[in-house]
Amino acid sequence: MALEFQSAQFCDVDLLLTFMRELYEQDHGEFEQKSARLSLEWLLQDGALGQIWLICLEQEPIGYAVLTLGYSLKFLGRDAFVDEVFV
Repeated sequence: MALEFQSAQFCDVDLLLTFMRELYEQDHGEFEQKSARLSLEWLLQDGALGQIWLICLEQEPIGYAVLTLGYSLKFLGRDAFVDEVFV
């Protein structure tokens, strides 16, 4: 079994929203599709904010991972956070 990470593209937004909805349901969180779509599109447009990857098994998407970028005085520069992971 081959597990791969593929950079998400704009054409993946609907799939990502489906995965996000499932993640939020599992966490008993509130999911607002319109806001989530805007946030995904913004992140996909601006690589300086971070990156989204589809997690694929045998070339079939089974989840996603999001890394967001920021700036930290404590760490004296850029930092990164794994914001969401869903499989």
